[in-house]
Amino acid sequence: ITVVAGPALSPATQTVTGSVGSPITATTAYTATGFSGTVSYTISPALPAGLSLDASTGIISGTPTATQIATIHTVTGIGATSGTATATVSLAVNAATVTTTALISTPNPSATGQRVTLTATVSVASTPASTPVRRASGSPTGTVAFQADGAVLAGL
Repeated sequence: ITVVAGPALSPATQTVTGSVGSPITATTAYTATGFSGTVSYTISPALPAGLSLDASTGIISGTPTATQIATIHTVTGIGATSGTATATVSLAVNAATVTTTALISTPNPSATGQRVTLTATVSVASTPASTPVRRASGSPTGTVAFQADGAVLAGL
Protein backbone atom coordinates (compact mmCIF):
# COMPACT_ATOMS: atom_id res chain seq x y z
CA ILE A 1 0.00 0.00 0.00
CA THR A 2 1.37 3.38 -0.99
CA VAL A 3 -0.05 6.46 0.66
CA VAL A 4 0.25 9.60 -1.44
CA ALA A 5 -0.18 12.89 0.38
CA GLY A 6 -2.48 15.42 -1.22
CA PRO A 7 -1.38 18.89 -2.28
CA ALA A 8 -0.05 21.11 0.51
CA LEU A 9 1.37 24.60 1.02
CA SER A 10 4.15 25.39 3.44
CA PRO A 11 4.20 27.40 5.63
CA ALA A 12 0.61 26.60 6.57
CA THR A 13 0.22 29.82 8.60
CA GLN A 14 1.92 33.21 8.63
CA THR A 15 1.38 36.39 10.67
CA VAL A 16 2.02 39.94 9.46
CA THR A 17 1.58 43.17 11.41
CA GLY A 18 2.29 46.48 9.71
CA SER A 19 1.57 50.19 9.90
CA VAL A 20 -0.03 52.52 7.38
CA GLY A 21 2.63 54.21 5.25
CA SER A 22 5.45 51.76 6.12
CA PRO A 23 6.41 48.78 3.93
CA ILE A 24 5.50 45.47 5.55
CA THR A 25 7.97 42.64 5.91
CA ALA A 26 6.99 40.45 2.97
CA THR A 27 5.59 37.02 3.72
CA THR A 28 7.56 33.88 2.95
CA ALA A 29 7.14 32.34 -0.51
CA TYR A 30 5.13 29.12 -0.39
CA THR A 31 6.58 25.70 -1.05
CA ALA A 32 3.91 23.75 -2.92
CA THR A 33 3.98 19.94 -2.85
CA GLY A 34 1.71 17.37 -4.47
CA PHE A 35 0.48 19.64 -7.27
CA SER A 36 0.53 18.95 -11.02
CA GLY A 37 1.75 21.80 -13.18
CA THR A 38 2.71 25.33 -12.23
CA VAL A 39 1.04 26.60 -9.06
CA SER A 40 -0.67 30.00 -8.97
CA TYR A 41 -2.06 31.75 -5.91
CA THR A 42 -5.19 33.72 -5.01
CA ILE A 43 -6.27 35.31 -1.72
CA SER A 44 -9.57 35.92 0.06
CA PRO A 45 -10.73 38.28 1.44
CA ALA A 46 -9.02 41.04 -0.52
CA LEU A 47 -5.89 42.60 0.95
CA PRO A 48 -5.92 46.15 2.36
CA ALA A 49 -5.14 48.94 -0.09
CA GLY A 50 -1.42 49.14 -0.90
CA LEU A 51 -0.70 45.42 -0.40
CA SER A 52 -0.58 42.82 -3.16
CA LEU A 53 -0.22 39.09 -3.66
CA ASP A 54 2.33 37.76 -6.13
CA ALA A 55 0.28 35.17 -8.03
CA SER A 56 3.35 33.07 -8.86
CA THR A 57 4.94 32.89 -5.36
CA GLY A 58 2.11 33.72 -2.95
CA ILE A 59 4.23 36.46 -1.39
CA ILE A 60 2.29 39.37 0.14
CA SER A 61 4.18 42.68 0.04
CA GLY A 62 3.72 46.42 -0.29
CA THR A 63 3.00 49.52 1.75
CA PRO A 64 -0.49 49.59 3.27
CA THR A 65 -2.51 52.77 2.92
CA ALA A 66 -5.46 51.70 5.09
CA THR A 67 -5.82 50.19 8.54
CA GLN A 68 -7.20 46.71 9.08
CA ILE A 69 -7.94 44.85 12.27
CA ALA A 70 -6.33 41.40 12.52
CA THR A 71 -7.97 39.41 9.73
CA ILE A 72 -7.40 35.84 8.59
CA HIS A 73 -6.77 35.70 4.82
CA THR A 74 -6.88 32.40 2.99
CA VAL A 75 -4.24 31.88 0.31
CA THR A 76 -5.23 29.21 -2.21
CA GLY A 77 -2.65 27.43 -4.34
CA ILE A 78 -4.00 25.96 -7.57
CA GLY A 79 -2.02 23.56 -9.75
CA ALA A 80 -2.25 24.19 -13.50
CA THR A 81 -3.19 20.56 -14.11
CA SER A 82 -4.46 19.43 -10.72
CA GLY A 83 -4.30 20.08 -7.02
CA THR A 84 -5.63 22.73 -4.66
CA ALA A 85 -4.48 23.58 -1.14
CA THR A 86 -4.86 26.48 1.26
CA ALA A 87 -2.78 28.30 3.85
CA THR A 88 -3.68 31.24 6.10
CA VAL A 89 -2.16 34.63 6.78
CA SER A 90 -3.22 36.69 9.80
CA LEU A 91 -2.80 40.30 8.75
CA ALA A 92 -3.21 43.48 10.81
CA VAL A 93 -2.41 47.03 9.74
CA ASN A 94 -2.17 49.65 12.48
CA ALA A 95 -2.56 53.40 12.09
CA ALA A 96 0.62 55.32 11.41
CA THR A 97 2.39 57.00 14.27
CA VAL A 98 1.23 60.59 14.17
CA THR A 99 3.25 63.18 16.08
CA THR A 100 2.78 66.86 16.59
CA THR A 101 5.61 69.20 17.50
CA ALA A 102 5.04 72.60 19.05
CA LEU A 103 7.79 75.17 19.61
CA ILE A 104 6.99 77.97 22.06
CA SER A 105 9.18 80.93 23.00
CA THR A 106 9.18 82.60 26.41
CA PRO A 107 8.61 85.51 26.65
CA ASN A 108 6.17 85.67 23.82
CA PRO A 109 6.10 88.07 22.12
CA SER A 110 9.78 88.92 22.38
CA ALA A 111 11.71 91.97 21.25
CA THR A 112 14.73 92.17 18.95
CA GLY A 113 17.90 91.29 20.86
CA GLN A 114 16.00 89.85 23.82
CA ARG A 115 16.95 86.39 25.12
CA VAL A 116 14.21 83.81 24.79
CA THR A 117 13.75 80.25 25.97
CA LEU A 118 12.37 77.81 23.43
CA THR A 119 10.36 74.82 24.61
CA ALA A 120 9.57 71.98 22.21
CA THR A 121 6.70 69.60 22.87
CA VAL A 122 6.28 66.37 20.93
CA SER A 123 3.06 64.39 21.34
CA VAL A 124 1.08 61.61 19.70
CA ALA A 125 -2.15 62.80 18.12
CA SER A 126 -5.31 61.61 19.78
CA THR A 127 -7.33 59.11 17.77
CA PRO A 128 -10.60 57.31 18.37
CA ALA A 129 -10.29 54.35 20.76
CA SER A 130 -11.06 52.01 17.87
CA THR A 131 -8.00 53.19 15.93
CA PRO A 132 -4.77 51.45 16.97
CA VAL A 133 -1.81 53.82 17.28
CA ARG A 134 1.79 52.67 17.32
CA ARG A 135 3.55 54.58 20.07
CA ALA A 136 7.20 55.40 19.57
CA SER A 137 9.70 55.17 22.37
CA GLY A 138 12.89 57.08 23.13
CA SER A 139 13.64 60.78 22.94
CA PRO A 140 12.82 62.96 19.97
CA THR A 141 15.80 64.37 18.10
CA GLY A 142 16.20 67.03 15.45
CA THR A 143 17.50 70.48 14.71
CA VAL A 144 16.06 73.96 14.80
CA ALA A 145 16.98 76.50 12.13
CA PHE A 146 16.17 80.18 12.56
CA GLN A 147 15.25 82.24 9.56
CA ALA A 148 14.82 85.91 8.80
CA ASP A 149 13.27 86.98 5.51
CA GLY A 150 13.67 83.41 4.17
CA ALA A 151 17.43 83.17 4.93
CA VAL A 152 18.82 80.84 7.60
CA LEU A 153 20.55 82.79 10.35
CA ALA A 154 24.00 81.32 11.08
CA GLY A 155 25.65 81.18 14.49
CA LEU A 156 22.50 80.95 16.59
